[in-house]
Amino acid sequence: KEAGGGRGRERPWTIAHRSITVSGRDQEPQARLAAQALSQVWHERLLDRIRRTFARNAWPPGWEHAPQSSSSVLYLTAGETEQVAAALLEVLEPYMDRRFDPSLRPAGALPVEFALFGFPRDDLTAVPPASAEENQTGE
Repeated sequence: KEAGGGRGRERPWTIAHRSITVSGRDQEPQARLAAQALSQVWHERLLDRIRRTFARNAWPPGWEHAPQSSSSVLYLTAGETEQVAAALLEVLEPYMDRRFDPSLRPAGALPVEFALFGFPRDDLTAVPPASAEENQTGE
């Protein structure tokens, strides 16, 4: 959105939204297809950026051990998955304003991208836990 304060033909702008959500759910078929295409492009660009960054493996001094990657398989319900994602995003929230206000960035801060993915793994078969009785008898 326009920030105001421009001189002459100058028109300063400021960020209007911190994030964007794209969903084709509950939309007509063309909107759903467009949302899926945009989501696919976004994910491809993100994954390409991750691949390039970790393949480079050249970090500024002092950053050699800072870059992280991790993967975990958890057995969660849909609601629990949403709760875990919300909790992880809450951890990042205190640092979000630094994106838009450079005066909040401490000396030596670099832009660091965190990517969080949470999705059902249909390639893994969920094995139901053994009942308490089976555990006691060893059957």
